[in-house]
Amino acid sequence: MKKRKLFRFIMFGLLLLLVLCGIGLAYLNKVVIPVKIKSLIIQNIEDITQKKASLGSVQFNPFKGLILRKLIIYDSQKELISIKEASCTFLILPIFKEKKIFIPTIKIEEPKIFLERKADTTFNLLELIPKKQLVETKQKFSIIISGIRLSGGHIDFIDNTFSPAFTKSIAAVNLNLFLSLPHSVRFNSSFKILTTIPAAINASGEFQIFSQELQSKITLDNLMLKEFSPYYSTLGVSVREGVINASITSTLKLKDSLFNADITARNKDIVLSRDTLLVKLNAEVTAHLRYHLKDKLLTYSGTADLSKTVIEGIETIGEINNLNARIKFTTAVLSADKATADIWGFPVEANVRLEDFSNPSLSLDAVSQLKLPPAQKVLSEKFKITVPAEITDGTGKLSLHLKTKLASQETPQINGSLNIHSAAIRIERIEFPLKEINGSLEFTLNELKWATLHFTCLDKIYTTTGLLTDFKTPEVTASLSSDELSLKSNFTIAGTLL
Repeated sequence: MKKRKLFRFIMFGLLLLLVLCGIGLAYLNKVVIPVKIKSLIIQNIEDITQKKASLGSVQFNPFKGLILRKLIIYDSQKELISIKEASCTFLILPIFKEKKIFIPTIKIEEPKIFLERKADTTFNLLELIPKKQLVETKQKFSIIISGIRLSGGHIDFIDNTFSPAFTKSIAAVNLNLFLSLPHSVRFNSSFKILTTIPAAINASGEFQIFSQELQSKITLDNLMLKEFSPYYSTLGVSVREGVINASITSTLKLKDSLFNADITARNKDIVLSRDTLLVKLNAEVTAHLRYHLKDKLLTYSGTADLSKTVIEGIETIGEINNLNARIKFTTAVLSADKATADIWGFPVEANVRLEDFSNPSLSLDAVSQLKLPPAQKVLSEKFKITVPAEITDGTGKLSLHLKTKLASQETPQINGSLNIHSAAIRIERIEFPLKEINGSLEFTLNELKWATLHFTCLDKIYTTTGLLTDFKTPEVTASLSSDELSLKSNFTIAGTLL
């Protein structure tokens, strides 16, 4: 009987304790929290951020701790930050001389943030970082926060360093912050940039508050460059299509307005254009990038491995297909050794150098093994070079040097040589074809020179040397010899007149 009475007494005590806790919790949520705690929270937020704040409701839950709903921080009349719900457990530490509140983790649901890069290149959210002296003199409590967990966020970004301003929205923001205030903030996050095809971003890093230096690592998928054109418009390049997948390790120094990044990126079907030049690019890129925020000055260097790339719009060349190359580049120069491509239907291996992107100058040294009959057709169609003869057979090794201004209408500088093997040619108004032509030709856009060129005609072997100038009205100086003949000649061809 005594045990039963003791058990009943304990149960009655526990029940009474639960009732008293319920009454106390109800009293807190009805009287204390909505009045005193709510005003204290608003006052602390305003003191720390130096911005106006409002709060819809405050509630205490034994499992989630203190719950804040509809919290808004204003910058003038504009909502800088609005939060659907924030909750945290906390512990008041009376062992310190000052009153301190320790909050292990703040959980934030569905925040909306307005992020602005101002005309002076500073960011508006940096104004929310507490000023130590102000906090110590005005606050009744010191608040220690070790972490923040954010989910379902949305950011509206505006960059007023451009005119018109650049704007973009970011959705599905999830963020974990690990705070060591006032010294540093560590973070990891994921979000989507709302471009035509949403770009998925994952980022982690650390921000040093006193030095205002951000170190981060970012991976991104399906980033559409064409929707960020203000950031590379000074290069004079337009991006029409294509996406980028990349890994970026970067350092941003806000005090010095300097951004450094090491980038590893893959892109597919990027379409770039400048004036009449069009590039359809597939590449794997490793680069170091340096961007000065105040001067908007971009410098970079790195390498790019190109595959199946197409270039259109180069004067006199037209289209370059199936370009495969390892390219080295800086802000001023782009170069590639042993690049391969198809030009005018011929396989080409080349060394390429492109200088001065503001007024691009292309230098190219190329070698190609080609069939001579289609090569003559290219000379006629592309370079308007015609001779009163038809090449019917043969192969050759073409070596070509080209130098040209890409944006200029000036005639490019071209010279080269052609080693001929087993060619055959039929000259107009001459009945007998020339066969088994072997030897070397050297040429520019204005002249053709040959030395020790051998051929057969009517079963006789001949050797010739000579010089042809002015392809429109050819003037020829030539010699011809065999075991029965020695001939030197000067003549001009004007239409059908010799």
